[in-house]
Amino acid sequence: MTEDLRNLPPEERIKKLKELEKKRKKEIEEAKKGIKESETELTERRNWFEKVPIPQIAQDDLTGLGKDAKKILETHKGVKEEKKESVDEVVTESDKKEIDLEELAQERVDIPFELMQSEYAQHLSQKPVQELYGEMKTLQENVAEKGYVTAEEQRKAEYLIAGMENKLEDVEEGSYSFTEKAAMRASLIQQMGAKVTGMYQSGKSMYKS
Repeated sequence: MTEDLRNLPPEERIKKLKELEKKRKKEIEEAKKGIKESETELTERRNWFEKVPIPQIAQDDLTGLGKDAKKILETHKGVKEEKKESVDEVVTESDKKEIDLEELAQERVDIPFELMQSEYAQHLSQKPVQELYGEMKTLQENVAEKGYVTAEEQRKAEYLIAGMENKLEDVEEGSYSFTEKAAMRASLIQQMGAKVTGMYQSGKSMYKS
């Protein structure tokens, strides 16, 4: 107890001490919550690197990797058996051709109906394609930097895909139209979203094994 508290009248001292106790309890609860969240994140990261050690993540091919490691590296870096494909390379290839609705339909990702009809997904569908693309690109870059996907990030990817799917339905109905650039962005949103959700499902199943 500090000297200032000792010099207070008993009633005032009790009041101050109770306030101090309440404040410290709150700080302890927040610290415990922070520790729990950090431990969960650390566990996810350890599980990730147990599957694919750091030196192997730096590889540009799948030589010498086991089945699980190949699967993770394919999801994490887009590494394939024959070649590696990045988002920038997809953009370059997409610039060379016009993406039509039939091609976009082939790239669509299955999203639960209730999520498609959610108020937030409907809200996202009103945003410009460029804005949805920017959000998905930032999400994909953050995931690639960390090497794993959280449940919150996976959910955000699903909502962005749902927003894009609703916009595509408007295009098909004739109430909305795409420029070639917007169609290219729509395609990339679906591709990046599929990578993020696929990476989450892949990691989730492996953590259980």
